[in-house]
Amino acid sequence: MLQILKKDQAADVITSQSSLAEIIDNALTSAYKKSGTQVTPAGSNVLNLAINKALISVNQSMLKYNASNAIVLSISIDNGEKTLTKSYRSSGKSEGPLQADIAVLERDFNQQLSKLISNIVNDPQLIEFMR
Repeated sequence: MLQILKKDQAADVITSQSSLAEIIDNALTSAYKKSGTQVTPAGSNVLNLAINKALISVNQSMLKYNASNAIVLSISIDNGEKTLTKSYRSSGKSEGPLQADIAVLERDFNQQLSKLISNIVNDPQLIEFMR
């Protein structure tokens, strides 16, 4: 979600056309499948994902903007015997003259999300737990 805050005005809120949960789920499933790890709803490794926060917040003034974004994901994996739960975070800030470019903010957010997904997929503790 993207929120644009302007002084003395109601916030403009823009949501994604695609479901973020679905995008993350597809990316994780695909990455785990490539690595040979089985993650299925009925399999030996059941993965649950919670999106605790996924927000781009822009403070817009007449001559400049300040943007911050944050992604917080929680992953829970049940291997049939035990459950492992971990949280992953990513955040960033940017600023610039005039008006914020929504496409640039979205690109930066997507790059952060890709990096976070890569960190999850390559987390040695998760890999070991799912074996």
